[in-house]
Amino acid sequence: MSKKLLSLILAVCIIASVMAPLASAAAEHDKAWGIDFPSNGLYMWFQPKDNYVSIQNPPDFKWHQVGSLSDTITYDLIICTDPELKNVKYRKDGLKYNFHNFDHPFETGIQYWWAVRYHMGGQTSGWSDARRFRISPDAQEFLLPDTEGLLARVPKTHPRIHTTLEGLEEFRALADTDPNSKAVK
Repeated sequence: MSKKLLSLILAVCIIASVMAPLASAAAEHDKAWGIDFPSNGLYMWFQPKDNYVSIQNPPDFKWHQVGSLSDTITYDLIICTDPELKNVKYRKDGLKYNFHNFDHPFETGIQYWWAVRYHMGGQTSGWSDARRFRISPDAQEFLLPDTEGLLARVPKTHPRIHTTLEGLEEFRALADTDPNSKAVK
């Protein structure tokens, strides 16, 4: 067998070994709701993924969008300390978007399981598969307001940036008080 053919076979095997887990992960993510989500990069993966150790507290939560943007869909997010989703630690119902950020930190040192369900056309789905995660004891706190609160802060005029001239000094003061940030001057 020529070196060129052997190299080609080896390259195909390597690519297949990398792609196979991605294909099985897509099937795992899709089976809970019984919906086929294309693996074309247009859909968000469920995150935090199963067995994730987060270095951000709280982690960002996101999942597949169901339906189209014109459909009226809401989501319920549940975070528990058991895989059966009985011991509820945090819960947020009626979310308009397929992502959510919490405005308070989670306890470190314990295991969490999270799941999401959707409401569309008068029907409620079952919960997605419970995915386990934990917060690293060294995790950096990163608190954000809920999505509606965050969007309400965006100026209606242009430019739409993090701070405006009116809030620049307050923004600089925040940078000065955070030991992990570089001063913004």
